[in-house]
Amino acid sequence: MDKELLVKKLKELKEKQQLVEQAWEKIGNKGLIDFFIEIIPTMLNAQRASIFVLDPEKEKVWLHSGTGISEQEIEVPAKVSLVGKAIDTGNTQIASHLEEKAGSHEVVDMQTGFQTYNTICVPIQGAKEDIVTGAIQVLNKSGRKDFTDEDAELLYKFALQLRNNVERIFQKQDLRKIAEEIRAKIAKIEKILNE
Repeated sequence: MDKELLVKKLKELKEKQQLVEQAWEKIGNKGLIDFFIEIIPTMLNAQRASIFVLDPEKEKVWLHSGTGISEQEIEVPAKVSLVGKAIDTGNTQIASHLEEKAGSHEVVDMQTGFQTYNTICVPIQGAKEDIVTGAIQVLNKSGRKDFTDEDAELLYKFALQLRNNVERIFQKQDLRKIAEEIRAKIAKIEKILNE
């Protein structure tokens, strides 16, 4: 392959990379998600709320938005955490007296300095009904009361409103991987050109 052709290919790859990264930045509606994170604790009379997204490749669930914490500050196993179980099973998870139980919540509590007593996790269905892309988790109902079926119903309604946004964030992970692949190809071509 001659140098002119390599330069042309490099230019094309860089343009594709820019398009992918621009598309990546436009995905999701962070403002809407942050608004829900603000109002959910008030609606359920709880301390905190979080939205988690599944990364199926890493078999992890990562925080997209939450009360008092930053994006991706929390990452938990997809199979053993309560959020992961909500995503894996597609069923609401409610747990109480967590301060007395072992689990991934203890690690997160140590990381964040927050004590979890009880929680409710509702799955967020993807555009295809058989795929769950994320979950909403709410922590510590006031007065250490247990979360109820009525809480689950209300939270499920929020999950329906967030469905498309979380689906886009879920798909954004694929765009990130594509951008990394393009970046690696560009680096290879630049290395060849500089030899």
